[in-house]
Amino acid sequence: MKKPTRKYLLLAVIALGTWVWFRSGDSDEKRIRKCFDRLAECVTKPSGEQSVMMAAKMHNLGNVFADTCYFECERAMMTGDYTPEEVSSHAVRARSLFGDVKLAFYDLNVLLSGEGRATATVTARLTGTMKSGESFQETHELDCVLAKCEDDWRINKVVVVQVLDK
Repeated sequence: MKKPTRKYLLLAVIALGTWVWFRSGDSDEKRIRKCFDRLAECVTKPSGEQSVMMAAKMHNLGNVFADTCYFECERAMMTGDYTPEEVSSHAVRARSLFGDVKLAFYDLNVLLSGEGRATATVTARLTGTMKSGESFQETHELDCVLAKCEDDWRINKVVVVQVLDK
């Protein structure tokens, strides 16, 4: 082998090794955090968002949820099992009510239960502006169950925790 060829081969091996090291370096907790980050990114809608961008986000939203996801949200009268396509459909309808909306997650606590299952408790904050111009801010605690599907974590269950009002 010529020296330049060896140099390129060595660089390729180093690049591949670096990629494998970084990929395997993510703990399950970090991957679960990334799942919630992807969810927030898909739900967030800046004002003036183009329909092409919305379609891409809704497609990606389906990849955050397991084949069947159970939702329990009495306030929104949304209780039952939903497919990723149904979740995306509900999200499109909900996003159409807003001029802009932002979803953020805080205080994520993950408990790995083995066998590709995990529970997560997280605070979700939804802020934005309705198309009517009215601003809103809602904060809810969520209890979630996640399942590991092909080295990726997907949300399998979401329960909105009811907080007592004073």
